[in-house]
Amino acid sequence: MALSIEHDTDIGAPAVYHRIITANVYYADGCVDAVVHGYVSEDARRAGKAAITATTVRIPLSAEGSVDRATLYAAVKADPAFADAIDC
Repeated sequence: MALSIEHDTDIGAPAVYHRIITANVYYADGCVDAVVHGYVSEDARRAGKAAITATTVRIPLSAEGSVDRATLYAAVKADPAFADAIDC
């Protein structure tokens, strides 16, 4: 699972392939911080190239406390920075 959306970067190349690399659950605060890395392309990520962006998206924890990959990606897409992203 990943998201495709073009984000400008400070290095001049856009990050177009974005993947959640970690999620930290804070039960006491009722939220999850999903860390999304952005890459130049899917091929670059698969070749082991370094991410060129890292974005933390704070997501409210559901009442059930469920944190699965599909739920996290849907929640990341609700963030304004990823609102126009498409699944890839």
